[in-house]
Amino acid sequence: MELRDLIDDLEQLAAIHGEKIEVMSSADYGDHTHTEELNFIRSIEVAAPVKTAYSHSGLAFPDEEDNDREFDYETQEPEEGQIVVLRYT
Repeated sequence: MELRDLIDDLEQLAAIHGEKIEVMSSADYGDHTHTEELNFIRSIEVAAPVKTAYSHSGLAFPDEEDNDREFDYETQEPEEGQIVVLRYT
């Protein structure tokens, strides 16, 4: 989804439901039943995603302080430039 598509969808939802409705993100929790967990959005940022084996998309938010990752952030090339991230942390 591109930013313009997101804005259009949000404007349509606001027209139907009003602007006071909560917005959250969802993700596969990773359990065997693939529970779709809901996350509160704490910030919206632009980032260059990095590769990871720990997500279904194969991408992760860059976290230079996380030494448990399976790659080196300084040598990892970003995937397809920058993206808008609805962050829950």
